[in-house]
Amino acid sequence: MGWKLILIGLLLIPLESLNIIQPLLLIYFIGFFEPCSTIFAWQAWLAASAVIIALLCINLIFHQYVYRVVMCGIQMRVAYSGLIFRKILRLSIHSMNNYASGKIMNLLANDANKIEIVHFCFNYLWVCVF
Repeated sequence: MGWKLILIGLLLIPLESLNIIQPLLLIYFIGFFEPCSTIFAWQAWLAASAVIIALLCINLIFHQYVYRVVMCGIQMRVAYSGLIFRKILRLSIHSMNNYASGKIMNLLANDANKIEIVHFCFNYLWVCVF
């Protein structure tokens, strides 16, 4: 599961690159409308087209990234819940009396949700270096 999450994170490199390039293209395009601009009309059309294509690519890559991260997070949540249920089934009656049902529900509800959410933030830890 670890390598799968890192491979999903590779989608963030072109995504963040396009997020940096898009405003630069927009600045170049807006420069066409300034007085005494040396930018030709075909260059402005090219910059406008590049902004639109970059926006489309950003949306496509971002939605693929979110879909794959959510699926990976759901798989991890189900695995975590399965481990907890397996542990509960193996406990003796004496041990079951030591644990409150609220503590077990907390493990299943809050902690499993935190494991699912951490997948969104994990890849940004190593992508921010680039």
